[in-house]
Amino acid sequence: MGHERVGGPSSVVRRLREASSQVPIVTVVDDTSTLAETLIAGATDAVLRPVCHEELLARLFGRIPPTRVLDAPRLHGLLRRAELAVLEYIVVNAPRVVSVQEILTNVLRSSGDGGSVRNHVWEIRRKLSAAGIPAPLRTVRGVGYCAVQSQRDGEAVLGEDLTKI
Repeated sequence: MGHERVGGPSSVVRRLREASSQVPIVTVVDDTSTLAETLIAGATDAVLRPVCHEELLARLFGRIPPTRVLDAPRLHGLLRRAELAVLEYIVVNAPRVVSVQEILTNVLRSSGDGGSVRNHVWEIRRKLSAAGIPAPLRTVRGVGYCAVQSQRDGEAVLGEDLTKI
């Protein structure tokens, strides 16, 4: 590895890491030497230039705890309170499949055949898609819903590729 530049990414990461060990630090670097130095300095992750925005989003989304991601003001402006609660419950319980009945009982605090849950999930997908935000939800027929973890056959993927549902 080369020598660390004064004021370079590694020194910035080191100072940030000294200030907080809890905050995810994802940085963009120009070469593999700087990438390695940055990771050794305490970065959570690093991306090489030129930046692939989908990769950067995926890396960020994979490093930030789900509740922090769902607290984004943009989601609060798009989704109704019940929709946000359903989405958060599914993502926080990932990778476990959450049953419709569990969502009815624990999130919506109601009973029924699950039609309201299916409607909320449909609305979440529709609203996020219209805003250009991939919905990291997968339907498990006859069981419930889960937050997905990897790109397979064009399915939205939490943590790897957030380009489409």
